[in-house]
Amino acid sequence: MQTTTLDQLVPVKETKFDFTKIFHRIRANWYYCVICAIVMVGLAGIYLYVANPTYKAMATVLIKDNTGQNNSPQSNGISSLQSLGLFPGASNVDNERDILVSYPLIHQVVSDLQLYLNFSTYKDFRSKPLYKKSLPFTTSITGFSTDNLDPSQLSYEFTLNGKSGFTVSSDKHVWKGKWSVPVVLPIGQLTLEKNELTNDWDGSQNIKMDVSSINAVADGFKENINAEISDKQTSIINLSLNTTIPEQGIDIMNGLIHVYQLSNIEDNNRITDSTIEFLNNRLFTVGAELDSIEGNIQHFKQHNELADLPTQSQSLIANAGENAKELAAQQVQLSITNSLIEYMHSQNGNDRVVPASLTINDGSLSAIIDNYNKLLLQKERVLLSATPDHPVVKNLDNQIKGLRSDMLSGLNSIKYSLEAGIGSMQQNEGALNNKIRRVPAQERTFTEYSRQQAIKQELFLFLLQKREESLIAKSSTVSNARIIVPGRVATQPVAPNKKLVLSFAMVLGLIFPFIISFFRNLTNLKVETKEDIANNTQTPVLAEILHNGKPADGAIVVTHSSRDPVAEQFRILRTDLSYLLPSQHQKVILFTSSMPNEGKSYVALNLSAMLAFSGKKVVIIDFDLRKPKLAERLGLNYENGFSQYAIGKATLDDIIYCVDGIPNLSFIPSGAIPPNPAELLITDRTTHLFDQLKQRFDYILIDSAPCIVTDARLLSRYADLTLFLVRLGTTYKELLKQIQEFYQQEKFPNLNLVINDLNRKRGKYYNGYQNYGADYGYFEN
Repeated sequence: MQTTTLDQLVPVKETKFDFTKIFHRIRANWYYCVICAIVMVGLAGIYLYVANPTYKAMATVLIKDNTGQNNSPQSNGISSLQSLGLFPGASNVDNERDILVSYPLIHQVVSDLQLYLNFSTYKDFRSKPLYKKSLPFTTSITGFSTDNLDPSQLSYEFTLNGKSGFTVSSDKHVWKGKWSVPVVLPIGQLTLEKNELTNDWDGSQNIKMDVSSINAVADGFKENINAEISDKQTSIINLSLNTTIPEQGIDIMNGLIHVYQLSNIEDNNRITDSTIEFLNNRLFTVGAELDSIEGNIQHFKQHNELADLPTQSQSLIANAGENAKELAAQQVQLSITNSLIEYMHSQNGNDRVVPASLTINDGSLSAIIDNYNKLLLQKERVLLSATPDHPVVKNLDNQIKGLRSDMLSGLNSIKYSLEAGIGSMQQNEGALNNKIRRVPAQERTFTEYSRQQAIKQELFLFLLQKREESLIAKSSTVSNARIIVPGRVATQPVAPNKKLVLSFAMVLGLIFPFIISFFRNLTNLKVETKEDIANNTQTPVLAEILHNGKPADGAIVVTHSSRDPVAEQFRILRTDLSYLLPSQHQKVILFTSSMPNEGKSYVALNLSAMLAFSGKKVVIIDFDLRKPKLAERLGLNYENGFSQYAIGKATLDDIIYCVDGIPNLSFIPSGAIPPNPAELLITDRTTHLFDQLKQRFDYILIDSAPCIVTDARLLSRYADLTLFLVRLGTTYKELLKQIQEFYQQEKFPNLNLVINDLNRKRGKYYNGYQNYGADYGYFEN
């Protein structure tokens, strides 16, 4: 057998958006909305007054693409892959953008501008930041450090004492300072200098200085500085930063660009500096050798008292000189080649740039050296924004390794070629020397000295020329960044947006009561509105009873002539009974509820009175045998009741009492509280009681116990109509599923709901019913 749960008995209702209900809800709470809106707008105004406006600092930089063409086989292969979209190439502008906002550059700017010192003053109930032109002094600090300092040592307050000096105070110490004299603080030696604002500054207005570590400030600016490329087809970088101090924002933008340009120039000069260092070392060595040779010539001439060589050897010497000249040129090339090979081998795995100006007469080798130097610089720039394991860095390492190998192979090849040529020329020199042996020995020795002197002198002049060229190149080095728009600040602040803040505050204030109401309804387990009932049960609603402001809950509040809304609703209920009880034999009405205090006794009493006012003979029976209250509320003293009648100790006439002031209304009290109430309700005397009452009265109203006990279920056999009370703000929503079960399984005859205690707070739109009725004169307000 399939079991039906309470959740399955409750129908699923389609949610509909009812603008009318929303309108009535707004109308009922408009004053709360207005009050909240005024409060929120006031708070927003205070926030706008206290908050310092935020401005956007901007700058624009053009990056010149100076990367040359790399014609190595490796680079050509990568270029082919990049053209096919198979290998992501690194854009020069993208790299420069990352370098421009890199941590080392920002750290340098923070240190240069002393951005780790933040000054402010409190005036007119808000904190105002101070910077340079708005600060009544200039600051400089040496030995700055925040290591091992607690928070109390990172906040200071300055009090200016005019010409005499100033006072610096923290939570634990006070320092007296004088202008232009360093004050030793835990963060370093701070020196204050007077400026044009010092004398006009209000001495009662203190200045607060908050200190942060340089690293923390640099990290903060790195997160806030934006560098964007406006178009991938251009090399323009737009810098921006939101700041509450416009002057500081401009300084940061300009300082960042300046540090970047210096860094770029330093990178470009590294090749030139390496070349100049190499040239200076070689000039020192060659100069010493030249001095030694010239000293030997001087000593030789003085020792042999030689002033001029014999004219007869001019022709032979001329030939020997020509050969010596060619040999000297070859030896110069060999010397340069050996120096470059020694330089390459001395690197010991640390790649360094090769002096570009010391080229030899070989075009292919010069091209390899240029490409090798450019790849080294490119690798260093990429490492600023990438790790050594990055694919691009690995590829550059492979290219550098290949070029280095090619360069060493080329140098060795040239070396072998030069050595072969020198050997050949030396053989020719030997033939000439055989001829020269016929000249005096002094002349042959002098020629040897002269040849060595010419070689060293030519090499020395060559090195001097290259050094001057390198110095000229260094002096003409410029940055690859061109400032298009220097640092500036937008005229209008970007935050806070006054219109947006005020509008948002007003909207939030208007909807705030509804948000509170929504969450209250979301967490409320009790029935608050008719919609809660409709969403949980299909049981028909017969009547709706407005809240009664009188404190006597359960007493008779209607009279024969009353015209208030509550009385009219009971009259409507009385009229509707004629449709539900059309037969004269249908006289018994059962009142019950899910739990106590839902108003079943109150509704039963007032409906019985309203039926009696219409001339009907009515009897109301207090069948709440466990907690009887009707007699107390009617102010009735009795001796016998139903319990005495059920056990045969009283007759029917003994337990029927008339209600004072209401003709035709009778009352049967419950009597003494029995130990077995349920058993009394199923006796034959109870059935006989209803048979007799049907003969005497037009309506029989039963005020039973709530459904938490079985009494109402037992009395339902005698009833022709069941009125189930649901009280707003009292009945739990979960109990409505139980009512739905009663309705679908027909456990009570002709089951209908009566909604009790509708009021202005819960049934927002019902108060309109009351006002309209009073306005048109149908009942008293």
